[in-house]
Amino acid sequence: MTAKKLIVFSLFIIGLIVVTFDILTKAAQEQIAEERHNVLSQAKMHFQNIINMRKWNALHGGIYIKPLHGEQPNPYLKNNTLKVDENLTLIKVNPAWMTRQLSEMNDIKEYQYRLTSLNPLNPGNKADPFEAEALRYIEKHQVKSYYRFDMQKRRLDYMGALKTEKSCLACHALQGYKEGDVRGGLHVSLDLMHLIESTKRQEKLLTQRKTVILVIALVLSIFYYYLYKRSKEVEKLNITLEERVRERTQEIGETKQLFQGMLDNELSLILVMKKGAIIYANRTFLDFFSLKNLEDFLKKYGDVGALFQQDSHEKFLQKEMKGDNWVSYLLRHQGEKRCRVKFDIEGKTYIFKPYIKRISENSQTYLILFDDVTDHFNMVKSLQDAASKDALTGLANRAQFDLVLHEQIHLAVQLDTPIAILFLDIDFFKKVNDLYGHDAGDRVLKDLARIFKEHVRQIDLVARWGGEEFCIILPSTGIEHAVILAEKIRTAVENYDFEKVGRLTISAGVALYNGRETPSGLVKRADKALYEAKSSGRNCVKTAV
Repeated sequence: MTAKKLIVFSLFIIGLIVVTFDILTKAAQEQIAEERHNVLSQAKMHFQNIINMRKWNALHGGIYIKPLHGEQPNPYLKNNTLKVDENLTLIKVNPAWMTRQLSEMNDIKEYQYRLTSLNPLNPGNKADPFEAEALRYIEKHQVKSYYRFDMQKRRLDYMGALKTEKSCLACHALQGYKEGDVRGGLHVSLDLMHLIESTKRQEKLLTQRKTVILVIALVLSIFYYYLYKRSKEVEKLNITLEERVRERTQEIGETKQLFQGMLDNELSLILVMKKGAIIYANRTFLDFFSLKNLEDFLKKYGDVGALFQQDSHEKFLQKEMKGDNWVSYLLRHQGEKRCRVKFDIEGKTYIFKPYIKRISENSQTYLILFDDVTDHFNMVKSLQDAASKDALTGLANRAQFDLVLHEQIHLAVQLDTPIAILFLDIDFFKKVNDLYGHDAGDRVLKDLARIFKEHVRQIDLVARWGGEEFCIILPSTGIEHAVILAEKIRTAVENYDFEKVGRLTISAGVALYNGRETPSGLVKRADKALYEAKSSGRNCVKTAV
């Protein structure tokens, strides 16, 4: 080996180390950044769910409830009591007091929330140091939210602004607030223990990978330096050409083995591609597909892009992307968090995050890594599912219903197909809670959810609107079939014996999208039809005009 070749080899090793370190570091940083983003998104979803509850309360101008255990009226509210009869006086709960009560009874360790203000009407809502800092920042910069990752206290503090609406002025006008003013905020705290542990694991894994690569690079450097010294000695001994060829061949074989061993120890799937063809695959890649060597893989599949799977709910990398092959597309879009690959192997689904690095511009040679993010993907998906479902029945919640209805109406307009909704309500449900208790009422709601789902298609969406009210979205369904389905559901409920409660009935309103109205307009017409069913003696189905 000449000095020139030793220098070239050294530069190659250094370049490979730099490229690999760069890919590993960016992969770890993107993983941590994505997890921070997911935690922040979770805080925003909790905030929005609470805001939806407050809007529901405000829409009704506050609600009157039966006091429990000597509960006293809120002294800060006007008309804070309603006398029903000699034995029962209800107390008024406005959005602020409802939020405060819910936050005090929340027993979930992973997150807490509370209502606060710099100028509270209720002294119990006085802002702590973080809340005061957040509210001043929101007011000064005219933004909707403020947050802080506090790694020492292991929590995310998120503050969302509460703006004064017309319905709020009844209580807060005397404080000088006008419609549109920020009068306070909702403070959501999330535990960051999972994020901290994940960050530590990523940093530890990154350090381990870099250490392994450096050790192997050092061994290779020592080995090649030894070969260099030895070649000099061989030259001095004037060995025969045949012997020199044999030794050089052995050197190349040993180098390939060392290089192969270095990449085979990597947990990621690794490919080297040249001009669109796979010229190298590490052992982890071959084991994943249960194959002995690269030749077997190429013979069976030809290109790894042929194994990329599609999904009707998620966007994944495909062999052809917008008229371009997946390698070229990955070069431009690998930084996007949704740039992922889905494999289905022996009945099991895996999700990988791909990274690509150009090794040689002239020869179009690329190093491609696939990091397994299946567990992380499933965890994020489960969190998203939890945020979009009703905790009691497992049905879609109101926020998810609004989102799906908007999407389905848009799709129905594009395809020129009908879409209908059902609005359902349990008749005399209050009597169930009063006579048998809330546990029995909860069982009734769960059984109803199951009955509804048994009678709808996979493409339909059943959601809990609130309390004892439910909504069903029926894509590609005309008014006649929607009424037939509503009658089937009504009959099924009427003939069902609920545990402890016995027989119950429901009323239903049916509305067909008229092609012009907003999603909320469609819901209002279905609600009006439900009201007509209630007024007509209940246990019946009415159609919206």
